[in-house]
Amino acid sequence: MSRMAESFFAVSPMLAFPLVAMVIFGAVFLAISMRTMRTPNEVIERRRALPLEEDHHG
Repeated sequence: MSRMAESFFAVSPMLAFPLVAMVIFGAVFLAISMRTMRTPNEVIERRRALPLEEDHHG
C-alpha cells in the first residue's frame, strides 16, 4: 500500500464498522452454539418428534 492509503486507513472511522460487525457475529454465533450444546437431550427428542405427532385440535 502507498503511504497515503496507509495514513488514510489508519485514521478512518469507517474501519470500526467491520470490526463491530465481526464482534457481533462472533458473539451471536457463540451464544447459539452454547445454547445448542447445553440443551438437554429430552428437549431435543421432544422437538425431533414434533412433526410426527397427531393433530388433536380438530
